[in-house]
Amino acid sequence: MIEIRGVQMNRYDKKSYYGEDYAKRSMILGICSIALPFLGAIVMQILALCIDETYTEDLMLFIAEFAFNAFAVIFAIFALVQHGKWKKYDGLKNKYAEAGKICGIIGLVFGIIPLILFILGMIFLPIIFPNGILNLPG
Repeated sequence: MIEIRGVQMNRYDKKSYYGEDYAKRSMILGICSIALPFLGAIVMQILALCIDETYTEDLMLFIAEFAFNAFAVIFAIFALVQHGKWKKYDGLKNKYAEAGKICGIIGLVFGIIPLILFILGMIFLPIIFPNGILNLPG
């Protein structure tokens, strides 16, 4: 028998106990990875309404959105890592772990797509509009 946090457990219970922690961490991180891109979009819209329209401030808003999406990707990767640790440690069917895996994959997609579009925009917009977007003729 092993004592963990004042509770007597056998070895199997100990593995299941720590496996449950990994599963719950996976689920929480997965949910956060889904919420962050949407939270970033909401914050960007609120800030856009509050500040004047200048190019520098627009760039700062896009960088803030980029940061939210980058953190979403990081959280999604951590969710998938925690799911892998749960699978290695416990491996029994667990609804928290499966939810963490699914949410981590969804959060990874929601975080990576805007990042790719942002990077492509930073690369190709100066090529398409060499004089800048604000200096278009007409």
